[in-house]
Amino acid sequence: MIAPSILGIFAFLISYVMSMILGLEITNLNIDNVIAIIFLLIGCMIMSFIFACFSIFTKNAMIYEPLITLPILIMSGLFYLDSGLNNVISMLGWVIPISGPINFLLGNSEVYILKTCVSIILWLILTSVFATYFLNKAKETGKLGEI
Repeated sequence: MIAPSILGIFAFLISYVMSMILGLEITNLNIDNVIAIIFLLIGCMIMSFIFACFSIFTKNAMIYEPLITLPILIMSGLFYLDSGLNNVISMLGWVIPISGPINFLLGNSEVYILKTCVSIILWLILTSVFATYFLNKAKETGKLGEI
């Protein structure tokens, strides 16, 4: 589950190298953007742990993954919604770990480091709770994927 988040970071590196090869000038690559990309990687990895809990310990996990992933991507601010949900999306920045870095990289965020740290700590706690629950349940039943 960590591999998709690392492949996403490689996309940043490959696009930077390709722009250098093609002679395109990147003017806004600074330390703030690099820190945001690192926070994005950490947020993706933390989210992958929770998705791994659900996909390993539940039946039909492939069905649940899009049902979990798509709303998170929409509510993280990755896609622009021309509706009244923008206030809800800005409040969810405190809950979704990739929301702060995404909004910063898109250029429409205020202080994202505090939001990202709070949401990463929240997701780490959730990961610990879910993993402990699912592992204990697997020990009781003796089966994986049927909890």
